[in-house]
Amino acid sequence: MSKLQGSGTVPDVGSDVIKYEVVDLPSNQSNIIRITLKSVDKITYWKHLTVMAQIGWISSLKISELETKDSKHEDSFDYPSWDLIDHLRLEFWKGGFLGAGAYVTQWSINARDNLGSHIIFTWEKE
Repeated sequence: MSKLQGSGTVPDVGSDVIKYEVVDLPSNQSNIIRITLKSVDKITYWKHLTVMAQIGWISSLKISELETKDSKHEDSFDYPSWDLIDHLRLEFWKGGFLGAGAYVTQWSINARDNLGSHIIFTWEKE
Protein backbone atom coordinates (compact mmCIF):
# COMPACT_ATOMS: atom_id res chain seq x y z
CA MET A 1 0.00 0.00 0.00
CA SER A 2 1.34 3.45 -0.86
CA LYS A 3 0.69 6.70 1.01
CA LEU A 4 -2.47 6.60 3.08
CA GLN A 5 -4.65 9.67 2.75
CA GLY A 6 -7.91 10.90 4.21
CA SER A 7 -10.00 8.47 6.19
CA GLY A 8 -11.69 5.13 5.82
CA THR A 9 -12.37 1.77 7.40
CA VAL A 10 -9.86 -1.03 7.93
CA PRO A 11 -11.12 -3.97 5.80
CA ASP A 12 -11.69 -7.58 6.86
CA VAL A 13 -12.38 -7.07 10.57
CA GLY A 14 -15.57 -9.14 10.87
CA SER A 15 -18.24 -7.44 12.97
CA ASP A 16 -15.75 -4.99 14.49
CA VAL A 17 -15.37 -1.49 13.06
CA ILE A 18 -11.91 0.09 12.97
CA LYS A 19 -11.70 3.49 11.28
CA TYR A 20 -8.52 5.23 10.22
CA GLU A 21 -7.68 8.86 9.65
CA VAL A 22 -4.46 10.30 8.28
CA VAL A 23 -3.33 13.82 9.17
CA ASP A 24 -0.10 15.58 8.31
CA LEU A 25 2.37 16.12 11.12
CA PRO A 26 3.99 19.57 11.56
CA SER A 27 6.88 20.17 9.15
CA ASN A 28 9.45 19.73 11.94
CA GLN A 29 8.19 16.13 12.33
CA SER A 30 8.38 15.16 8.67
CA ASN A 31 10.97 12.48 9.49
CA ILE A 32 8.62 10.23 11.53
CA ILE A 33 5.42 8.26 11.21
CA ARG A 34 3.13 8.51 14.23
CA ILE A 35 0.73 5.61 14.74
CA THR A 36 -2.09 5.94 17.27
CA LEU A 37 -4.57 3.33 18.46
CA LYS A 38 -7.77 4.65 20.06
CA SER A 39 -10.96 3.07 21.32
CA VAL A 40 -14.25 4.83 21.91
CA ASP A 41 -15.30 5.28 25.55
CA LYS A 42 -17.85 2.45 25.53
CA ILE A 43 -15.16 -0.10 24.57
CA THR A 44 -13.26 -1.30 27.62
CA TYR A 45 -12.06 -4.71 26.48
CA TRP A 46 -8.40 -5.07 25.48
CA LYS A 47 -7.52 -3.86 21.96
CA HIS A 48 -4.01 -4.25 20.62
CA LEU A 49 -1.94 -3.16 17.63
CA THR A 50 1.41 -4.82 16.97
CA VAL A 51 3.73 -2.83 14.71
CA MET A 52 6.16 -5.03 12.78
CA ALA A 53 9.00 -4.09 10.45
CA GLN A 54 8.44 -6.30 7.43
CA ILE A 55 11.75 -7.64 6.14
CA GLY A 56 11.23 -9.27 2.77
CA TRP A 57 8.06 -11.29 2.16
CA ILE A 58 8.37 -13.72 5.04
CA SER A 59 10.38 -12.30 7.92
CA SER A 60 9.34 -9.51 10.29
CA LEU A 61 10.51 -7.90 13.51
CA LYS A 62 8.24 -6.53 16.23
CA ILE A 63 9.09 -2.87 16.89
CA SER A 64 6.17 -1.67 19.02
CA GLU A 65 2.90 -2.64 20.64
CA LEU A 66 0.00 -0.30 21.32
CA GLU A 67 -2.99 -1.14 23.46
CA THR A 68 -6.16 0.19 25.01
CA LYS A 69 -8.00 -1.37 27.93
CA ASP A 70 -10.45 -0.32 30.65
CA SER A 71 -10.21 3.50 30.97
CA LYS A 72 -7.08 3.81 28.79
CA HIS A 73 -8.41 4.73 25.34
CA GLU A 74 -5.30 5.92 23.46
CA ASP A 75 -1.71 4.81 22.84
CA SER A 76 0.82 6.18 20.31
CA PHE A 77 4.18 5.32 18.79
CA ASP A 78 6.61 7.41 16.70
CA TYR A 79 8.64 5.55 14.07
CA PRO A 80 11.76 7.55 13.06
CA SER A 81 13.07 7.71 9.50
CA TRP A 82 16.60 6.70 10.58
CA ASP A 83 15.16 3.29 11.45
CA LEU A 84 13.15 3.08 8.27
CA ILE A 85 12.23 -0.19 6.65
CA ASP A 86 10.19 -0.30 3.45
CA HIS A 87 7.00 -1.69 4.93
CA LEU A 88 5.33 -1.84 8.31
CA ARG A 89 2.90 -4.66 9.06
CA LEU A 90 0.16 -3.71 11.50
CA GLU A 91 -1.57 -6.59 13.30
CA PHE A 92 -4.87 -5.87 15.05
CA TRP A 93 -5.85 -8.01 18.07
CA LYS A 94 -8.63 -7.94 20.66
CA GLY A 95 -9.49 -9.70 23.89
CA GLY A 96 -10.79 -13.18 23.29
CA PHE A 97 -12.20 -16.16 25.15
CA LEU A 98 -10.75 -16.57 28.68
CA GLY A 99 -8.50 -13.54 28.19
CA ALA A 100 -6.57 -14.98 25.26
CA GLY A 101 -5.80 -12.59 22.41
CA ALA A 102 -7.94 -12.98 19.29
CA TYR A 103 -6.42 -12.04 15.93
CA VAL A 104 -8.57 -9.61 13.92
CA THR A 105 -6.64 -8.63 10.77
CA GLN A 106 -3.38 -7.21 9.48
CA TRP A 107 -2.51 -4.29 7.25
CA SER A 108 0.72 -3.36 5.51
CA ILE A 109 1.78 0.24 4.88
CA ASN A 110 4.70 1.69 2.94
CA ALA A 111 6.83 3.35 5.61
CA ARG A 112 8.79 5.72 3.34
CA ASP A 113 5.67 7.01 1.58
CA ASN A 114 4.00 7.79 4.91
CA LEU A 115 6.76 9.83 6.56
CA GLY A 116 5.29 12.99 8.09
CA SER A 117 1.92 11.31 8.63
CA HIS A 118 -0.06 10.66 11.79
CA ILE A 119 -2.17 7.54 11.21
CA ILE A 120 -4.95 7.25 13.76
CA PHE A 121 -6.85 3.97 14.14
CA THR A 122 -10.07 4.19 16.16
CA TRP A 123 -11.84 1.02 17.31
CA GLU A 124 -15.48 2.09 17.14
CA LYS A 125 -17.36 -1.19 17.48
CA GLU A 126 -16.55 -4.63 18.83
